[in-house]
Amino acid sequence: MDARTEALQGAGMDPRLDRDASNCSIARTFEVVGERWTILILREVWCGSSRFSDFERVLGCPRNLLAARLRMSVEEGILAAETYKEPGSRSRPKYVITPKGMEHQRRGSSRSVTGSASLPTHGTQPPDGPNNRLTAWSWASAA
Repeated sequence: MDARTEALQGAGMDPRLDRDASNCSIARTFEVVGERWTILILREVWCGSSRFSDFERVLGCPRNLLAARLRMSVEEGILAAETYKEPGSRSRPKYVITPKGMEHQRRGSSRSVTGSASLPTHGTQPPDGPNNRLTAWSWASAA
């Protein structure tokens, strides 16, 4: 224990409270990717989805929330929007994970594995193996 910690404890203070937490990287990460829909969007990108219609169909997320979460993910550099055009259709964005997004996914994979192994889904038993999308997402990143 260092002298500063000893002095704080000697004065009856908790040394953990004597630091600036306003720029905490953990809190900032959860601000960006900690919201339910954002995590699910990232899971779907990792599993191969890239289009708004894919996310909407698979997730059932309200369109306005989905658009906002995708926009925020692009603004934060987690995802990149690339343009694609099918013959006879207008140009549309598809979303791909960036190196920064891969880093967030890598850091989050241990939480996903823990959640997959310990949390039942909708009153069922915990999901098994790679047939569960979240488990597959977690294990794919560990490979």
